Amino acid sequence: MDESIKVKRDSGKLIKRKAVDKNNVVIRKFESRDREELRKISCDTAFLGKPRTDFFDDDEILADALTLYFTDYELGSCFVAVCSEKVVGYVVGAKNERAMDRVFKLKIAPLLFIKAIRKGVFLKKTPGCFCCMAYAVF
Repeated sequence: MDESIKVKRDSGKLIKRKAVDKNNVVIRKFESRDREELRKISCDTAFLGKPRTDFFDDDEILADALTLYFTDYELGSCFVAVCSEKVVGYVVGAKNERAMDRVFKLKIAPLLFIKAIRKGVFLKKTPGCFCCMAYAVF
C-alpha cells in the first residue's frame, strides 16, 4: 500500500484518503465556515475506526451530540486543524464541565431527543441507538 494513502473505515466501507502533510497543518480557532467539515470528521472518528452505523446511523444527531456545544455555545474552546485550506481535524474542550453539562442537558439533549423521535431513531434496529441517546440525555 502506498504510504501517502490512509485507509479509513466508514460505514463498513474502506475509503482511501491522502495522508496529511503534518508540516503544512495549521491549528486555528473554529469559524462558522468549518462547521460541516468538523461535523463530518466527528462522525467519521466517533467510534475509533469502527463503522458508526454499527452503533448509530443518523449522522445529523450524532454530529449534534458530539459538536453542538462547542460550535454553538463555547466557540472559544473549539479549534480546527487545517491543511491546504481544508479542515482535517479538530480539538475541543470545555472550560467549565458543569456549565457544559447544564447546557447539554437543558438545551442540546432535548433537541436531540426530539430529532430522534421525528426521525424514528428509536424504532430502528441499530444495536446502540438507545444507548447513545440515553448517554446523551443522562
